[in-house]
Amino acid sequence: MRDGFVFYRSFYESFSDLSKKDKLILFDALCNYALNDIEPELTGTPSAIFKLLKPQVDANNRRYENGCKGGRPKANQTETKPKPNNNLNETKLKPKEQDKVQVKDKEKDKVQVQLQAVGCGGGFYDDDFFNIFKRLGVEGIDRIYDKYPNTGGNLIQTVYEEVKDSKREVKDPVAYVLGYAKKVGWDDGGGA
Repeated sequence: MRDGFVFYRSFYESFSDLSKKDKLILFDALCNYALNDIEPELTGTPSAIFKLLKPQVDANNRRYENGCKGGRPKANQTETKPKPNNNLNETKLKPKEQDKVQVKDKEKDKVQVQLQAVGCGGGFYDDDFFNIFKRLGVEGIDRIYDKYPNTGGNLIQTVYEEVKDSKREVKDPVAYVLGYAKKVGWDDGGGA
């Protein structure tokens, strides 16, 4: 037996189209069920509406009963929280760092495709090749092609071979390629 129950606006609105007699029957049945756990014996429209209201009343009653039991137990105040494990072997990438890695991989793939198109095929993942061209990128290749539209691919291939053979690390690959071309007298007609 309870002292009260929640009566929602939706309950009130569901009563609004009923006749006064049916409203009284339904209201009495709802109150008896919610407050006294007495299951009504209804027929017709009041029965149909009661069947729709009953699950909500049951849910509210369960919440009320659980609240009377004291609710969720409080955590042990003297218990210490576990410390984080500082023995991790590998730091996992945060989502934004993973996105950066994926963007770098996509950029690397673009460069690979463009280099294959200009005659610097396979070997993109070769250490020496990667060291000079990892920062060259599509924009760097475009700058070389702006200066040498007919022979840019041959120039890049020639510089690749020179750098690969000397095992040289290059800080600014675009400047290096263009400087190399100037040093050897590269022209746009097919080579040095």
